[in-house]
Amino acid sequence: MSEQLHRKTYRVDLLWQLPREVEFLQRLASYNGFPRVKGWDEEAVWMTNCGRSIKEAVKGGLSVGQVEDQLSVLLFVLEREGIHHRDITANNLLWHPERGLCLIDFGWSVWFEEKDTPTPVPHVMRPWMCDHTDVEQAEETLKGLRGNVDAS
Repeated sequence: MSEQLHRKTYRVDLLWQLPREVEFLQRLASYNGFPRVKGWDEEAVWMTNCGRSIKEAVKGGLSVGQVEDQLSVLLFVLEREGIHHRDITANNLLWHPERGLCLIDFGWSVWFEEKDTPTPVPHVMRPWMCDHTDVEQAEETLKGLRGNVDAS
């Protein structure tokens, strides 16, 4: 029974998240560094290919300094457009050899003027998503990438 509830909760969450994710991505469509929406329905969003994992790219020789420079620009764009991403992690950063850094997964994003996530299921959010700014999350992500380089 709990498995059915989980599926239903997840389904309700997708119905809430996907339209918002598309809204944020459409707002960012004129900027480099964000995926372009090609289409969407109630189950998925189809986007442009943004490359491979940033962790793989750094292990392959990409400089963390280059990631930091491009991430700074993306954070500036988010600030300019009034968007708080709230999930800036290495898993949500991709690297394309021609287009550079791309920030994905806007499912938990909010507009600056929103007090909290208007999700019908707030308990699914990790606390650090609400308690840390995008800049703080970016700094932690860069520390992790530097640590991966040092460990290699």
